Amino acid sequence: LNIQGPWLLSVDRQEVQDLGDNLWNKDLVERLPCLIVNIFRWAASERLATKQQYSAIGKLLPALSQGSSASLLSTEFLGQSVSLSVLARALYTERVLPVALSTEGKVETSTSADASVEKMDVDEPVPHGTRTGYYEGKHSVWVPPSFLAYLTPGFLRGWLGKRPLRTDVLGDAAYHPLFASPSIIEQLTGGLLQNRRDQLSREIGAGPGKHLSGDDAVQKLVSLMAAIGAAYADHPLIEQSDHAKSMGDRRNPPVPPSSTDNTQRVTLGTLPESIGAWPVFLTADGVLSTLKQVVLPGESFADVPQKLRTTLRPYMLGRKAEDGRRTD
Repeated sequence: LNIQGPWLLSVDRQEVQDLGDNLWNKDLVERLPCLIVNIFRWAASERLATKQQYSAIGKLLPALSQGSSASLLSTEFLGQSVSLSVLARALYTERVLPVALSTEGKVETSTSADASVEKMDVDEPVPHGTRTGYYEGKHSVWVPPSFLAYLTPGFLRGWLGKRPLRTDVLGDAAYHPLFASPSIIEQLTGGLLQNRRDQLSREIGAGPGKHLSGDDAVQKLVSLMAAIGAAYADHPLIEQSDHAKSMGDRRNPPVPPSSTDNTQRVTLGTLPESIGAWPVFLTADGVLSTLKQVVLPGESFADVPQKLRTTLRPYMLGRKAEDGRRTD
């Protein structure tokens, strides 16, 4: 990335004067995050909404330095460590992030408890049925691009409680470490999934004592599972065995490469470590459970007499199980 600016050069005009000795150059470097903030502000004011537009913006996002953590983000430029706190604060508190909205209605009213959040500007509907609005990171949530391909913005909003970031138009920047930081936008953590389990049941039409009725409810659940599977398959930083990729083996779900340094945790903070963290498996009682809480019956279970299957079914929900089990 080339940065044009009034740099003070060395005597032979071959290099920029050392930032440690030159306060002018140091000040220029420290203002670079402000330029990126202004780009996001401009994009929101111009209502940019296409993948081509935001992919270009994504190329301007700085790489995080080795010393970054989830709460203290920084980058390296000309050998100088530059704090990204200005950028993080703007993305978290200003309505500059592109989010997905339902095509129903022109302007949406927030249900947030934050009294300062009332309405948001939106652009015209686009062909695939999702409109783009602009929201603060604190009222938005990161979702993988596959979620926006399989699920509607209204479903995601009702389930997760916040507007989904339009990762489908961010290109490679959808997985940029900045968008994996909770200091910028809500993350899909295991805690969030557990806390929003009841909301997910309501969006699908499931619940204790209820049975899925109608094609719409079944389609929602199948689409959700497809979105989750695609999210792990498409994530550029998640390692999967060839068998898991080809067979979709849910007993051996893909996991991110382990790491103990803060930079890697920021980079990989966009998805739970395994598919087993998602409460999307419907039991006979109408309850959504995680893979770790259920027993997966083998194909031969279908040959068991109906009365015996009914008797065995209550024992196939193991809430204290360490991992998903299979019976044949």
